[in-house]
Amino acid sequence: MSLPDEMTRIYETTEALRQKHRTFLKDLRSDAKELHGSVAAMRAALRNSGAEMAQNARADREAFISELTTSVTGLKRSIGQMRTGIRRANREMAQKMMADLGASTFDLRASVAKMRAGIRRANNEMFAKARAGREAFVYGLEKAPAPKQQDAQLTAREQAKATAQDEAGMRTPEPEQKTRPKRKARKPGYK
Repeated sequence: MSLPDEMTRIYETTEALRQKHRTFLKDLRSDAKELHGSVAAMRAALRNSGAEMAQNARADREAFISELTTSVTGLKRSIGQMRTGIRRANREMAQKMMADLGASTFDLRASVAKMRAGIRRANNEMFAKARAGREAFVYGLEKAPAPKQQDAQLTAREQAKATAQDEAGMRTPEPEQKTRPKRKARKPGYK
């Protein structure tokens, strides 16, 4: 092969390689554009789905918070009603207890007053009886004959009885008479 043929072949080979390189670059650019378009579409779809998911999550959160607020409000209302009912029941129970306590206190006061009156009456009667007994005793002491007179009166009675029995013939032998011991003289001012 000669030099010009060789140069022509090299030129043609080089030109073919350049053409292939240009075609490759052209295909690469078009593939890159297509890839860039598909990536952009994928990014747009991802952004749209993310925004949609965020919007759905926000709507779910708002619905949950709304339901939670409604249930908490309902619980607060029912707790308030329960507290009101408990306060009312406690107030009624306290009023009833105070009324019952007042009635029982009144009854207790009345029964204590009756008991005091009965005790006073019994004490007054007991003191009156004791006073009457003391007065009767003192009166009996004042009216009673002295011990020597009593012994003389007793002896006179016994003799009169013995005489009456002798006359009737019914006399029995006299048992031994017990003599009373003489009383000691009382000190002046001794009761």
